[in-house]
Amino acid sequence: MAGLLTPNSESNFLSEFTFYNSGIVENVFFSEVIFGIHNSLRKEVNKTLFTADEDQSLQMTGGRAFVGSLYGITAGSLGGEDPGVRTRVWSYSTLYSAYEFVRYATNGNPAASPYRNEIMCLFRLGELYLIAAETAPDVETKRSWLEALRLNRGYDAGNADGLTEDQLNQLIAVEYEKETYGEGQYFFFAKRRAENLRTQSNTAYPMSKAEYVPPLPEDETNYRERQE
Repeated sequence: MAGLLTPNSESNFLSEFTFYNSGIVENVFFSEVIFGIHNSLRKEVNKTLFTADEDQSLQMTGGRAFVGSLYGITAGSLGGEDPGVRTRVWSYSTLYSAYEFVRYATNGNPAASPYRNEIMCLFRLGELYLIAAETAPDVETKRSWLEALRLNRGYDAGNADGLTEDQLNQLIAVEYEKETYGEGQYFFFAKRRAENLRTQSNTAYPMSKAEYVPPLPEDETNYRERQE
């Protein structure tokens, strides 16, 4: 299970995450990206969906109850409190009393690192570990993959000890959401497992498999109607 960058190594992921190029905060885990796209309009994606700009209201936020539960800030959350590596993709807004999602925000001087400020991840190493955990042939292999990912996200060794198989599967879902939030991959995980979604107030939103199938666009269906 070599390859995932650790928070304790000399050339570690955390130092790059925090201090790349004189303070540019790197929220897409650039050095762990296996497949990604270079989107020169990433700044506009962030502006349109995740920030309150000019007359535009904040469209996509994280409620305090939702973020607190997902990252283990709420007491009793499965897996314990996240050490903070992945919570940095959120920034609390006192204006909206909610968390702004800042993974795609431009940080520091974009001219110093234009490519890193325009990359959008499609598949990263952390998700590979979660796929290995989800499809593991036995409980202990599942535990070892999950623990390895969490160890490299700042958790202590033995962070998955004592969990039953059902609890490990629940924790995989939590880790999937934390690892890929805002990138689209969690949708396919949740669809595959028919997971219920959560609202920003952290209440369950029941989803069936049928509800995970988006409708065909009108410019397709308009030309399929048959004349009687």
